[in-house]
Amino acid sequence: MSPGHPDPAPAASLLALFADHRLTDKDLTVTVPQDWTSWQGKHGGLIAGLAVDAAAAAHPDAVVKSVTARFSRQLADSPFVFRWAVALGGRVVRTIDVTASQDETPVMAATVTMVADGTGAAGPGWYSRPAPPSLPPARCPRYEMDREFLPVGSHLDIRPCGGCFPLTAATEPWMLAWLSVIPEVAIGPGAAVLLSDLAPGVFPLLTSPVPAPTVELTVYLCADLGAEPGTAPVLGSQRNSSTAGHWSVDDASLWDSAGRLIAQAQQLRRIIGGLAGR
Repeated sequence: MSPGHPDPAPAASLLALFADHRLTDKDLTVTVPQDWTSWQGKHGGLIAGLAVDAAAAAHPDAVVKSVTARFSRQLADSPFVFRWAVALGGRVVRTIDVTASQDETPVMAATVTMVADGTGAAGPGWYSRPAPPSLPPARCPRYEMDREFLPVGSHLDIRPCGGCFPLTAATEPWMLAWLSVIPEVAIGPGAAVLLSDLAPGVFPLLTSPVPAPTVELTVYLCADLGAEPGTAPVLGSQRNSSTAGHWSVDDASLWDSAGRLIAQAQQLRRIIGGLAGR
């Protein structure tokens, strides 16, 4: 910045979005407001992202490389309590089991894979999939979700910039959009997991939405976002690879605004009611 112009305030962490939280060296308790609801409960990517950031806070000497989260039905608006334990502690690789519960009922189980600090540090890239061509964010109007159907839309700035639009009876199940969190957060490991949980990839083929909650989500982090957070907005590509009966598999990739590939994800969704007749 030029003299007399202060640097902009750093973006908040994902956890800082929630005033009602308590983090100790043993657990994390968070009350997630109703406006983070998606499908049948609070946004799955958010819950998995909080689990990742909790594990990262407990192990500041390691770098998050991946998370696999499995979800079950949530319990209304009870606070989420995250607890973690080392499942495997090697010299280089360690895995952390994280559970989230509400009123002592498990609602998510995740495995976070971390590597010793230094082995996952940023360095010259050998190969990284480049970002697809797209319009710049400023030229892409924001996509407005139906807030009654998906209240979480108030926290996500989604600007389609290529691919197919959702719910337009398109011929290809692929979407491309610039993504950011409202209010802005630093694109650390947890925020990258949150933004990896995109709209169902099958939506462009439909004309009306169907509930499609995530059953399992796996996110691989392609950069050390703890040491070098990504820059927003993030370019997200979401493609449906398979939908049959009541089940759907999506693949997603995220690049930060500097063009760095930061995450790749795959998730299994349950299509409630199926797609017969649609």
